[in-house]
Order: sequence, then C-alpha cells, then structure tokens
Amino acid sequence: MSRIWILFSLAGLVVASALAMRDAGRPADLNVIVLTVESWRADAASSEYMPNLFDAAEQGVTFANHRAVSAWTGPNVIAVLTGLSPFRQGTDARGHTVPAAFDLLPERLAEQGWDVGGIQAFMKIDLFRNLGFTFDPGAELFNWISSRARTGDAFFLWYHYLYSHLPYNPTSASDTLAGMPVADPQEHARRDQVRELPVIPEGKIDFRPSDRAWIE
Repeated sequence: MSRIWILFSLAGLVVASALAMRDAGRPADLNVIVLTVESWRADAASSEYMPNLFDAAEQGVTFANHRAVSAWTGPNVIAVLTGLSPFRQGTDARGHTVPAAFDLLPERLAEQGWDVGGIQAFMKIDLFRNLGFTFDPGAELFNWISSRARTGDAFFLWYHYLYSHLPYNPTSASDTLAGMPVADPQEHARRDQVRELPVIPEGKIDFRPSDRAWIE
C-alpha cells in the first residue's frame, strides 16, 4: 500500500512540476494600447517627427495597404476596435450604436479581468456605446497608464488623438503666422476661420494655392 502511495505522490509531483513549468513559460498578460488619430493622412508621417512610433513599427507588423472603410471617423474607428465593417456595425450615421448583443473583443477582455478603458469624454456618445469600454472621462493619459503599471493589472486602452482636427490653433500659431507673407487682403479672414472653426464644409472658404504653406 505504501508503494502505491509513493507512486501517487511521485505522479502528483510530476504533474505539479509540469504545471509550474507551463505557468513559468507562459507570457504575462500583455497591455494593449490602441492609438487612433483624427483627420490625419499616413503620408504625413515620417521618422523625423515620429521617431518612437517608427522604432516601434520596426518591431511589429506594418500594414502598408490599409484603406479606410468609411468617409468619417466613427465607423472607421469601430472597425479597428471590433473588426466589423460598417455594414455589420449599424453605425453609418450619428446617433447609431453597435447592437448590444454583439460579441466583441473589448467585452471579452473585460470579462477575463482586463481593465478595458477609455478616458476621453467624446467616447460616451452613442457611436461608441456597447463596445465594452469602461469610460473614465477627464483622466490624464500618462497618469491612467502609470496607475495600471503600478498595480500590474493588464489593461486594454483606446486613445484617440484629436489635436490634428480643426480648429488648427496651436500655441505657436500667432508667432508662426506673423512671419509669413499675406498673399491677398482676404487671407487674414481665411486664417482666422481655420484657427477658430471646428468644421469647414466644402466650399465654405475659397482657399487659394498660397494658403497651403501656412495651413501646413
């Protein structure tokens, strides 16, 4: 009888050792940060202005043939976060929402204990409901990440850069524009509109070729 118990003990030790080795070799839960950018073209990116992003891209996979699936932000971002085309999302206009019954990646991660977060107030509009995010509007980006890093909890964060959207009025705008020549009497008004308006419908401003320099 003692020999049987010894065999069972050895078998248990082998199983326990195998499980320990498996867990030791298993990578820790990864933190995932999805960065999206508003009103921005890929051909405007360069390693000169974005060295860290380009260094990170060297260690990952770059999709050079990506195409937008819609003409505006909402469906494109939702497609990135869910893998759903606009025809499946049901978000082809403002006020629409992804159906709550859909089984989505952010929701699955949240169910498995990941902190699935969004920290910008615009994420609370109808378009981005039912995606599985816990919104913390007003939280500062680096503080949010740092607090999760201290606890060691795995997180999935979506952050959307809005600074490239109108109005184009950085703190350096006045000094920069003051040093640039004005091509015609109406240019001052065009400059003010670009700096102040959040949306410029096509045809509202009669832009001239000379405007390209100061807009860039």
